Amino acid sequence: MQPTGHYPKLAPPHLRFAFCPLCAGHLDVEARDEINDVARPRCVDCGWIYYPPNYGGALVVIESEGGLVMIHPPGCDPQAPCGLPGGIIEFGESPEECSVREVEEETGLIIELTAEICRIFDRESVDGSALALGPMLQFGFVGRVVGGTLREGDEGPPVIYPAGEHPRISPSRSGSMRIFQAYLEMNRTA
Repeated sequence: MQPTGHYPKLAPPHLRFAFCPLCAGHLDVEARDEINDVARPRCVDCGWIYYPPNYGGALVVIESEGGLVMIHPPGCDPQAPCGLPGGIIEFGESPEECSVREVEEETGLIIELTAEICRIFDRESVDGSALALGPMLQFGFVGRVVGGTLREGDEGPPVIYPAGEHPRISPSRSGSMRIFQAYLEMNRTA
């Protein structure tokens, strides 16, 4: 297991604070936790401690009567054009609620979740650089279509692929790749 305490190395600019949100005092960004020596920025005036969050995301493998529904995000390689519908879990939203909302936003379909595939955690991108939003915990689900009408959303057109005929998932969609691989493995053993 890797050690914790990756702030500020993995923190994108929008998660690096200089001032306290409670009293507007300066943060001592060199402050360290007394027990485990982890960087924990602390307000020099009121003592508030900043605990940088990990982001959460949810991705869905959609099973429909015609096959699996995937999206074709803009700018993806034609040899690996696909991604799974999903996105960032909004404040106060559960991973399951996020999954249903994102699928409807991106495909027009209404789904019910039938299984959780896996959970994955990424600290950094494949090349070792910081992720745009910061470290992320992603939940993968299987969803079954129960309504709606297939339509294009802001992540590109959705396409239904007959079982076993899906194209490759874009390498820029590493979460989709890993969750879809877990889905395929789950179905091989079922």
